[in-house]
Formats: sequence, C-alpha cells, structure tokens
Amino acid sequence: ARAKLRKQNLLDRVDLRRGDARDLPFPDGMFDLVYNAYMFDLIDTSANLDVLAQFKRVLKPGGKLVLVNMSKNKKGKTLYEFLYEHNLLGFASGSCRPVFMGPWVREAGFENVERLYRANQSWFPLNRLTGTEIVHGHNPSTTDEHVESASR
Repeated sequence: ARAKLRKQNLLDRVDLRRGDARDLPFPDGMFDLVYNAYMFDLIDTSANLDVLAQFKRVLKPGGKLVLVNMSKNKKGKTLYEFLYEHNLLGFASGSCRPVFMGPWVREAGFENVERLYRANQSWFPLNRLTGTEIVHGHNPSTTDEHVESASR
C-alpha cells in the first residue's frame, strides 16, 4: 500500500497503521465514518462484539459504520456453512464463511441499522450458495442529558 501511495504522490495524505481490530490505535471519537470490508467473514464470531465496540469507540457521536461481508439470505445455517464447518470446501472457500452482521451491530449499540443483501451471481455453482451484505448504522448521538450526567 505504501509503494502504491508513493507512486501516486499520496503518501503525505494517508496515515497507514497496522493494528489489531480489537484494540484500534486511535483516540475516542476520531472518525466520522468507519468502513470495514470482508473481515467478519474471516474472524471467529467470539471477536465480533469486541471489534464492533472498538469501531463504536473511535466513531464520533452520530458517526456512520459501514460493513461489507460475505453473507447469506437467512439467519439459519446454510449448506455452504455446513460444508465449511466440515472442511469440505478446501481452497474454494478462501477461509471465508457467510455471516449475518445486522443482529451483531444492533447488539453492539448502533442505531438505525439497515442491511442490504445481494445473492452471488458467480458462474461457479458453489459461490451461488452465498452473497454479499452491506450493513450500516450510526453511533448514537450524544444528547445534552448524557453530556450533563457525564460531567457530574
């Protein structure tokens, strides 16, 4: 990434950092928008709430979260997930499995959560068992009441 930025004369405009999504190296309320693509379908679900808590922490009040993931069209277990869990996909899965992030984002305390889903239109039949979701929501805005109680 650094080499590409240098080639485009953009290195002075971008701050690249390596970090753990469970402990982001940024101060509270720094960003208007947090965008994350194709990570939650790779990590263990036990880390979901920790990662979402970090996203919420670094977002400004009212800031927007946008997630893009390999997903599915229903909450229940799919054939793809069954094959994945039984190690029957091999290289074809790319170590990804479908996730359904809307409920996780709501549980993490984001507001106005919406989910868009599109089935995969790939020519490869196995890929047609999954799709892509875009989940977005907002960090709750700080109200005057919250500010007053925090200052007491």
